[in-house]
Amino acid sequence: MHDTMKPLEEIFHQLPEPPEGKTGWPWTLDSDVPHPPTSALDELPSISIVTPSFNQGRYIEETIRSVLLQGYPKLQFIVIDGGSTDQTVEILQKYGSWIDYWVSESDEGQSDAINKGFARCSGDVINWLCSDDSLTPNAAWHVGIAMRDPTVDVLLGDCKKILIYDDGHSEPKLHQHTDETFDRLPYDNQIAQPSCFYRRSLISRSPAVDRSLYYCMDRELWCYLAGQSKHWKVIHEVLSVYPHWPESKTETRGREAVFEHIRVARRYGSAPVSLLYLHALTRWPAQRLIHWTESGRVARASRWYLKNVSRVLAKIYGIRSAHALSWWGGISFKSRRQLK
Repeated sequence: MHDTMKPLEEIFHQLPEPPEGKTGWPWTLDSDVPHPPTSALDELPSISIVTPSFNQGRYIEETIRSVLLQGYPKLQFIVIDGGSTDQTVEILQKYGSWIDYWVSESDEGQSDAINKGFARCSGDVINWLCSDDSLTPNAAWHVGIAMRDPTVDVLLGDCKKILIYDDGHSEPKLHQHTDETFDRLPYDNQIAQPSCFYRRSLISRSPAVDRSLYYCMDRELWCYLAGQSKHWKVIHEVLSVYPHWPESKTETRGREAVFEHIRVARRYGSAPVSLLYLHALTRWPAQRLIHWTESGRVARASRWYLKNVSRVLAKIYGIRSAHALSWWGGISFKSRRQLK
């Protein structure tokens, strides 16, 4: 971690050359990349970012550069690799002089890697950034300036999701948080993980992340933080880019993920188990149809189905629980007011 600020152009020219043909952020500094805002450095909190990785050599260089090119003077960057056998280690060696700490060794999965990284963090504010995600220009500055306020415990920024379909085409989608995002926990997680930053001092347990969870360790951590914190702040600055791949673990093994979500909801919530299981059995196949189908008629039918299931559950179990569980065309906030 460095306490001095360097011009962004100087940092860029010190880094290794990007691969041939790569342009745009974070490969080149185009004229549309904003310069970091000015602020009193002694007022800014230090920030630590951990990247867990395993065989993500196709993407991790973009992740690394997006962090190193933040130009934030109090930024610690840690990479914990699970013993990759692709080009990941070669890339880590390439950028090793600029990464505060990295290691490539076998571990017990993503949660274990995050915990290893968090144990080495010294920043006031922390987050993890997966090895196929990236930060947007000035993201760390937006976080630091917002969290100069010592009363802000958790910061939620916007996230640009890139939905990537089986046929290769992609669709950008802006994920914005609202003041009601927090209310959906623990039954649903509408928090964009790479755009959620929190104070390290909030985490008094060890390990920080539940190692028994493979899919929704982030949801469980948010629920834990909800009990440790008082002030969650929302800012409408895009802090990260999150590609959603067809082969992502929540898509290829979605039913297992749903039942892991149920474990978290039962741990932190009070909704009847029957509601959770009923929702798991109805939401997952309908959500997949909506997300991946090319038929507008099927997608509309699936949304209609989920909306009406949510309405029935709202009458039985209460509006807050049913709404928190609804996905992809479930009860809108307007409908919540109508059902009161």
